[in-house]
Amino acid sequence: MDNMAKLNTGSFIKKNFLLTGFAKVILLALFFIPATSHIGFFLLCSWYGGTIAIHLSSEDSPLFPSIFLISLWLSAYLMDPSLFMSIKHVL
Repeated sequence: MDNMAKLNTGSFIKKNFLLTGFAKVILLALFFIPATSHIGFFLLCSWYGGTIAIHLSSEDSPLFPSIFLISLWLSAYLMDPSLFMSIKHVL
C-alpha cells in the first residue's frame, strides 16, 4: 500500500471502493451474458491490463492481476473459441 500512496492512486481506491467494486461486477456481468460477452471480455482485459501497469510502475509483483487475466482469457476461450479465431482473418 505504500507504493500506491506514492502513485496517489491509493486514495482514489479507498474513497471509491464501492464504485470500483460495482464497476467490476458490471464488467463481469457483461462478460457472462452471451450477447455482450465480447465487449465484456475486452473491457475486462483493459481493466486488468491497467492493474498490471499500475503494479509494474509501483514495482509490485504483477502476479495476482496476471492470474486473473490468464483465467479470463482461458474462460473466454472455453466460452467462445471464435473470439480468438477472428485474428486469422486480420493477418
